[in-house]
Amino acid sequence: MTGMEEKRGVLGKIIAALSLGALIGGITGVLFAPKAGKETREDLAKKAAGTEEALKEKVDELKGKAAELQKKAAEVKKNATDQAAHLQGDITEISGKVKDGMGKAVDRMKDTVAKGKDILAEKRADFGMKAAEEVKKAVSSEDAKDNESSAEEAGDS
Repeated sequence: MTGMEEKRGVLGKIIAALSLGALIGGITGVLFAPKAGKETREDLAKKAAGTEEALKEKVDELKGKAAELQKKAAEVKKNATDQAAHLQGDITEISGKVKDGMGKAVDRMKDTVAKGKDILAEKRADFGMKAAEEVKKAVSSEDAKDNESSAEEAGDS
């Protein structure tokens, strides 16, 4: 083999290797190649539509939960308002009863004070009458003693 033949042999081997590589690459590419551009776009569109649908479902679900929470909040508010009104009524009723009771107690105290004044005035009057009688007796007895003394002195003279 001459140099030229050797070069052709090496070149032939390289070309054969490249051809074999291209053939294997082509077969592998066909077997593992992605879908055509149109098919890929269709698949992406389907996935996007599925995702969009899932998001719509989630949004609808959340809207439903929000509406339910609003309804519950309205019920809680109504119950609280009703209870506050009931308590206000109770407070008003109790306040009225306390006011009435205080008025009655004040009236009773006034009556008691007036009766006490009347009793005190009677006692003072009774005490005054007794004291006046005592003074009158004392004065009468002094007058009687003075009269006796005067009569004795007149009789001694």
